[in-house]
Amino acid sequence: AAMNTVPAQLTDIATQLAGGQNPFLIMLQQGGQLRDVFGSVGGAAKALGSTVMRALLNPWTLLAAVVGGTAFAFYKAVTAQEDIQKALILTNNYVGLTTESFNEMSKSVGEASGRSSLASDAMLAIASSAKIAGQNVERIATSSTKFAAATGQDIDKVVAEYASLAESPVEALDRLDTKYRFLTTAQRENLAELKKQGKEYEAVSMAQTLLADGHDAMTNRIVAGQGLISQGIARIKDT
Repeated sequence: AAMNTVPAQLTDIATQLAGGQNPFLIMLQQGGQLRDVFGSVGGAAKALGSTVMRALLNPWTLLAAVVGGTAFAFYKAVTAQEDIQKALILTNNYVGLTTESFNEMSKSVGEASGRSSLASDAMLAIASSAKIAGQNVERIATSSTKFAAATGQDIDKVVAEYASLAESPVEALDRLDTKYRFLTTAQRENLAELKKQGKEYEAVSMAQTLLADGHDAMTNRIVAGQGLISQGIARIKDT
């Protein structure tokens, strides 16, 4: 019977640590409760395993875990900044963003999609492609992030679909329409007319916008069919 309460308490411990609560207070509260449940520290250790129990009853172990997690997060942040700067330099900043504006846009995309880590990957892929720029960047990053999250597709491959439109907007969009079936006849004709008039930039921008519209529509249908649990698990995986 005592073991029945353990999963809930372990969940509480993980939740409190993730929320930034003081590990010493967590130790006093949860470690003490587990000790009381089993009658003694020895009884708890025997039931749960000495390694687990020592971690719960030793504040230094908890503190080390928190410090280690913070250090890892800092390392990831520094590495991400280096990757961004490298991408901007190697593409001669084709995307047209400063490092600061890049970070702000990445944060905005993360908030809009609810997937901050995936949004950062999308922004980096866009910057590295040297095929996407201007007013389409944030829209494409947001659509790509949501679409990749909903479908499970690799974010680099999703962004690559947008990048392919920069070289041959009409032909590349036709290939993608064969895959996704999202274009109307009128949209295809309007795009072809822009290309015929020599308005290459406008044709690329329109093609990328049409793909984003198609991705958004598919994403919405997929998400509508998912339960709250599936959506919650997907967000946890992104952290």
